[in-house]
Amino acid sequence: MLTKTDFKKYLFSAKNYIIVRYIAVRQNFKSLWKNIANTIKENKEMIFKLSFPLLLVLAVFYSCSSSQHRVTQNISDIFKISDDVRFHYADQPDYWGLSTQKILQDKFISEKYIRNGKIYLSGGEEILIGNGANADVVMPKMSSFDVILPHLNQAQCISYAEGKISDEDIVKLQRISIVNSGGTYSFEWGGTYKLPITKYASKDVCSHSDNTLIWTIQ
Repeated sequence: MLTKTDFKKYLFSAKNYIIVRYIAVRQNFKSLWKNIANTIKENKEMIFKLSFPLLLVLAVFYSCSSSQHRVTQNISDIFKISDDVRFHYADQPDYWGLSTQKILQDKFISEKYIRNGKIYLSGGEEILIGNGANADVVMPKMSSFDVILPHLNQAQCISYAEGKISDEDIVKLQRISIVNSGGTYSFEWGGTYKLPITKYASKDVCSHSDNTLIWTIQ
């Protein structure tokens, strides 16, 4: 039978064992950490040479991921803005008179997109609204309008042209046009350049600089 005294002795022995093991583990950890630190110190130049390419790849990956997220958000904003425009003109036969200036004057899109007398997407890019690359005033009997994003480099042009559009929004789209020094390339339903734009389909028509993307909304 285990007596109270025996139980105390057992607890005391267990306590001593735990303390001894803790001290041993701590000493081993200190020794291990010291060896790692010395190894790093002795081989820091080689470690830097090996880790720099990895860090560079990670930085590029993060930059691309962040940039693509901004493109996706901006495309979503374009259709949110277009929904405000469509709602404003819902009881009218066409979009006659629509322009960037009219939107700024009458403020019938969400105010979060209006700053300093201009229209901006969440990513900070300025857009124009109207007809064509110059965002002219929409004329009578026109049943569509354009959202224009100018001054894109080739990578941006491809990203926006091939950016994901939700099933709900794509049915509102009549065409996507790319305008640059090479001409105007219109991606349409059943056209030579087809909607929806598939991966790499815009690569050959986006120039190295000064591309304008136009979303024509019905």
